Amino acid sequence: MFRDLHFALRMLLRHPGFSTVAILTLGLGIGMSVAVWSVVDAVLVEPLPYPDADQLVIIGLTLPELGTSGYPMSALDFLDYVERNTSFEGIAATFRENLNITGNASPERVAGARVSASFFDVMGIPPQLGRGFRVEEDAPNSDLVAVISHGLWQSRFGGAKDVLGKAVVVNGRAHTIVGVASVALAYPRETEVWLPIAIEPEEEDRGHGWVRPIGRLRQGVQRADARADLQSINEWIQREFRDSEQGRVVALEPLKETIIGGIRPSLLLLLAGVACVLLIASANVTILLSVRTAARQRELAMRHALGANRGHLVRLAMIESTVLAFGGGVVGLVLARLGTRLLALRFAELIPRSDGIGFDVGVLGAAVLISMSVGLLTGVLPAIRSREDRIMAELREADRSVSGGSSVVSISMVVAEIALSVVLLAGAVLLIRTFINLMEVDPGFESDRMMTAEVALTDERYADEATRIDFYRRALEEIESIPGVQAAGTVYPLPLFGRRISTRAYVEGAPAPGPDDQRPLVEMRFVSPGYLEAAGLELVAGRFVRESDTSESSSVAVVNETFVRQLAPPGDPVGRRMTGWDPADPEAEWDTIVGATSPWPRKQGPRCTYRWRNPDSSGPPSWSVRRLIPPADWPHR
Repeated sequence: MFRDLHFALRMLLRHPGFSTVAILTLGLGIGMSVAVWSVVDAVLVEPLPYPDADQLVIIGLTLPELGTSGYPMSALDFLDYVERNTSFEGIAATFRENLNITGNASPERVAGARVSASFFDVMGIPPQLGRGFRVEEDAPNSDLVAVISHGLWQSRFGGAKDVLGKAVVVNGRAHTIVGVASVALAYPRETEVWLPIAIEPEEEDRGHGWVRPIGRLRQGVQRADARADLQSINEWIQREFRDSEQGRVVALEPLKETIIGGIRPSLLLLLAGVACVLLIASANVTILLSVRTAARQRELAMRHALGANRGHLVRLAMIESTVLAFGGGVVGLVLARLGTRLLALRFAELIPRSDGIGFDVGVLGAAVLISMSVGLLTGVLPAIRSREDRIMAELREADRSVSGGSSVVSISMVVAEIALSVVLLAGAVLLIRTFINLMEVDPGFESDRMMTAEVALTDERYADEATRIDFYRRALEEIESIPGVQAAGTVYPLPLFGRRISTRAYVEGAPAPGPDDQRPLVEMRFVSPGYLEAAGLELVAGRFVRESDTSESSSVAVVNETFVRQLAPPGDPVGRRMTGWDPADPEAEWDTIVGATSPWPRKQGPRCTYRWRNPDSSGPPSWSVRRLIPPADWPHR
């Protein structure tokens, strides 16, 4: 075996051009495969870092008639589920929001979450330092406490062991740090600070859904049984309370599926694409080795005549292909390291669990397995050509030159190689292109010419509404004065950001609405003058929002063409009134439609209405800026 290995190395060194091409070809295929597998392994294969993670589920609501899912629930509904269920060890409430961190260092905007006291017990991971929240701390008007993430502990407090008891200023209010979360705790995603949710039942109503519960199933309880348990509670709520959403059903989703989201098909498509590339590389090297074996038939025939048996000759071919695959594997690992970093940098915001992408024992094992498989695959055809009967035939026809009979075989192999490569290459290009399309869906507007920034004003500094409005007005004036800015405005919530505000809709003059659970549900955004222009919407009828549309004037709405087509009566919609209330209610609030725009995003065509209302502290607006100059020249990028 060692003599054969030494001989294979000598032969490869004697033909450096052939060896280099073969190793680089295999290295490219193996490198791409290992890089993509490292992503698939980190995102799809590796379990979540929580004890019995398969018992963790996200509890949400679905409206089947409207085809909507993933809705949060009201705080009052959450409290009823916690009290009445028999299927969960614990259920915790969560609400994700961005927070302002000040004091001790530069001001910082971080992702935060408000959670109930049972959150850390439900997740199964206690804080690395200190403790979680006590029940008495998860109550209105209690002491202000916080648990910070491991990353924030390191970056803002230098990893100090005496961090417990120190204050961190969150949204202008000092909170005492009672714990440092484990580095493994990553829910909600990218959370840096956890605060008590402190639900006030007296201030809540069942029509306002904002809580996203997470629960841990009891041992032996299946998700279907737990869902049936919660659904019975849900039906009781709908019977007992008229202000609850009717027609909804409870949905349970494993935590891992919630975190992964819709990335699974994209990653599997990408994995299939690079598998095709690997097959192309293996096919190319196999053909090269087969042609080279055909040219060495005389040498192999002489070896057989001198006593080498069939197994020995086959082993020579397999060892040579394995050596090439090993060299390709080494090159592939280098390329895979670079490819993994590029994937993590390019798609970090789009790929969940991207912080776990890297090389571990599993990925290295996959690299070795892929290399061995490629070595066996590329050595099969050359080994077949080293069969004893073929060698004896070559020996009996020793007067024939290699360029005679072998040329037909070589040409056939080249033709087969080209045909196979074209098929595999076409499949790989289509699969990879599909992956890119899935990851970079066209939102329907010039996103590369827009910039957004989220701003949240604290109640301490901006206590009254007039002060907040003045801040946003002055800020918009400053932004619009920047050279290259065409328009600027505020919006809440930011489109495509994940947050949604929905309401029932009825337009004056349309047929009388049916029951509340059958009325159309539309999305709504609160915008300022300038936003619709900054968003690049085309005005179809009427006008956009103006400075004169304030809280003192009558409430107005701008709708899109899809809204007009599906919900408004025939004719010009401008001037008609619309409401999200029961139109028969004498206290119903009505908005006057003053304009209609093109649908946006145009390829998805959702039913959206845009209304200007004075912003408040519970809903921080976001800037939406449209630029005229190319992105590369933007000085404030």
